[in-house]
Parts: sequence; structure tokens; C-alpha cells
Amino acid sequence: MLCIMNIQGLKCHRSTLGPPESIQECAAGQDTCIKDYSLAAYSLANRECGIKGECKTRIEKGLGLADCKECYTDLCNFAVPKSIIISIFVGFFYMI
Repeated sequence: MLCIMNIQGLKCHRSTLGPPESIQECAAGQDTCIKDYSLAAYSLANRECGIKGECKTRIEKGLGLADCKECYTDLCNFAVPKSIIISIFVGFFYMI
């Protein structure tokens, strides 16, 4: 399973949909931001991470877990606290 470093230590949503082997713990200091998608349109799903909730919908309709995978994204890493950004800019301009 792909683990993505969460540099802020924020807790990210972990989907329970998908094959059991994809539901694993990440190494210490890492977390995973994921959203589910269906493999019904494989290339589209890979490119755009699919349609939100589509995997859950397919399971509810009895289409099974076989089609369902997970898409990993590092969106958590963009949630940098404003205080860190401000301190970097202040330090940069102070040096100038």
C-alpha cells in the first residue's frame, strides 16, 4: 500500500472500501489521504481519481468489491498551517 508522508501530522480520512489487502497501517509518522473510486472506467479513474462515492454505490447495488480500488492523494500535505507560511515570508523579507 502506498503511504504518503503527512508533514503536518494531520489525521486524514481512511476509506474502508476496496480490497482488504489495501487496508494496512502506514509506517510511524505517515498517514494516507485516500478517496475511493470504481474501476468501471479504468483510465478515467486513474487520471481523475474517479467519481466521489462511486465505489460505495457499486457495493450497495451488489456489484461487489472486485471492481473497487482506492486512489491515493497527497492533499493533506497542502494543509500547511498559516503560521508556518507567515513565519517563512517574514524571515525571507527580514533577510532582504
